[in-house]
Amino acid sequence: MIRRVRRFLRLQLVRNIAALYGVRVVDQLLPILVIPFLARVLGPEGWGLVAAAQALAIYGIVTVEYGFELAGPRAVAKSRDDPGRLGELISGILATQLLLSCTLLLAVGVVSLAVPEYQDQPALLWAAFAFAVLQGFSPLWFLVGEERIPLIAAIGVAAKVCATVAILALVRGPEDGWIVLAAYAGAAGLSTAAGYALVLRRVRPARLSLGLVTSTMKLGSTMFLNRIAGLMHTAGNSFLLLLLGNPIQVAFFAAGEKLCRPIAWMTRPLNVALLPRLSYLVERSPDQAKALACLSIFLMAATGLALGIAVGVLAPWLVDLLFGLPEYQPAVDVLRVMALIIPIIVINGGLISQWVLPYGLERGLLVVTASLMVVNVLLVLMVAPRFGALGVACVAVFAESYLLAGLLLVLRMHGIGLISPRRLRGARSDARMVEQRRGRV
Repeated sequence: MIRRVRRFLRLQLVRNIAALYGVRVVDQLLPILVIPFLARVLGPEGWGLVAAAQALAIYGIVTVEYGFELAGPRAVAKSRDDPGRLGELISGILATQLLLSCTLLLAVGVVSLAVPEYQDQPALLWAAFAFAVLQGFSPLWFLVGEERIPLIAAIGVAAKVCATVAILALVRGPEDGWIVLAAYAGAAGLSTAAGYALVLRRVRPARLSLGLVTSTMKLGSTMFLNRIAGLMHTAGNSFLLLLLGNPIQVAFFAAGEKLCRPIAWMTRPLNVALLPRLSYLVERSPDQAKALACLSIFLMAATGLALGIAVGVLAPWLVDLLFGLPEYQPAVDVLRVMALIIPIIVINGGLISQWVLPYGLERGLLVVTASLMVVNVLLVLMVAPRFGALGVACVAVFAESYLLAGLLLVLRMHGIGLISPRRLRGARSDARMVEQRRGRV
């Protein structure tokens, strides 16, 4: 039994999942630990402005990443034994991200002129820009594709811990909100620099050409459009609420958003680690790929449901613990509503990473997310002015449910079934066969 456990822990997939979970825990847990401090020091209005700036930063990160965080690992996994192709991926993606950063710079200038709240605190917006660019350049996509993650994960964890310490030490009032995003930008810069140091030891970049940049942009274009459209019902809702309401309503909405989504995203490392493995198995062993995806979806759905129930029941206690000030009491109802999205987000993430992407159904996903973007914006425009944060929280739950229904429809249209007893039994028998082979070795 002990030998089996040791062999299991030595598996590269297990080590990668553990490393990604370490990064994910830090990414989600540290901001949650900082929330009580920021909510009290910045106050509802100051914290609402920071939350809206973070939402803009997320848009910037997705713009610079350009879908490569999902398309990149799949391309690397298919070209592991081709150094020339890997060099082309590095050069093409880096050049594309440089061009996108210039576009993002122009967008930040427009926002600084158009949104009055940021004219009084320009440093907040430019710190968000720095965070977006430095995080977006991260070459984690390459290391995930090669299933070579633990070292860069450890570096990222250390950098984020330093950023948290800087926030706690330097933020003293509402005027210091920009320090929060500046600290995150510094952590992203350290992690990105370390990641490229590891990548360049493995691969020599290819010579740039217009054709290479064009083909690279095609590689990530579909996933980029998917993520931009998908962000409208996540980070985009905070910014829309700022435009249609006020920073205090953003603070109430962020109370539910910044707790429930990070909890749901705790399953994302499993999706990221399984993506290159499933992309590999789909072409070589389709039945094994389906069995593995079925089993993981089933387990993640059960986990998400339990987490959602727990957050809904504990909502009053969580608001008192995290925010403390009586001004945040309206956030209790927002948190109870947002708890409903936890199991839905978990299932959606699993369907996208373990079914839609490995089977190359990005175009179907794009249709769903594009239509969702339009529906979400229209609903927020109708609901936010009258019902504020609580109304937008209800829209967020509807949006995730809409996405789930759309994903199931896309899979059904392509004849791909999901969980079945036969496949679950197949997953268990595949695991036993692998273990027996290792025992003979």
